[in-house]
Amino acid sequence: MSDGDRVQISAVRTEDSPILFRWANDVGIAHMNGPFRPTDWPSHNDWFLGLSHDAAKVVFAIRMKEDGRLIGYVQLSGIHPVFRSADLGIVIGEEEDRSKGYGQEALRQMLDFAWTDLNLNRIGLFVFGRNERAITAYQRVGFELEGVLRRAAYVDGAYVDITVMGVLNPAVTLGYTDRDKGDTGPS
Repeated sequence: MSDGDRVQISAVRTEDSPILFRWANDVGIAHMNGPFRPTDWPSHNDWFLGLSHDAAKVVFAIRMKEDGRLIGYVQLSGIHPVFRSADLGIVIGEEEDRSKGYGQEALRQMLDFAWTDLNLNRIGLFVFGRNERAITAYQRVGFELEGVLRRAAYVDGAYVDITVMGVLNPAVTLGYTDRDKGDTGPS
């Protein structure tokens, strides 16, 4: 797995748990990803302790290379070994660490891991249509718009669209035939 210039993804450590708990209970972070729902310590602890036991999920901490400071996390969930697909999520925890390209570096590393180590073919994600900063970051690392789920979520007193994005492993080529495309030829 390759490192970025300024950040690296690495294992989540026990000492990261209190910071992740604080981020899980941050209304501003929640509203970037979904409706706010507070998390209590026992539920958070169960989630945290279960991270290494879920074969369908991989979670990495995002750390500054210079000092190892935790600035976020990136995860693949719903990993499907037959379809070779997964869903992606990322959080940069503190506002002062956002819009600096750290998330893009972490995303590139996660995609490298997904393609190289997990041999995945497709990574998808859902993002609020109003989160232009995130959409731009995803596009810069290769994600493409696949659709919009109109008024699909009710967050902070309003309905919002959800943008569906995906990226395909650039090393995989599929030799489609006309039959694969749904064209059955002359009838």
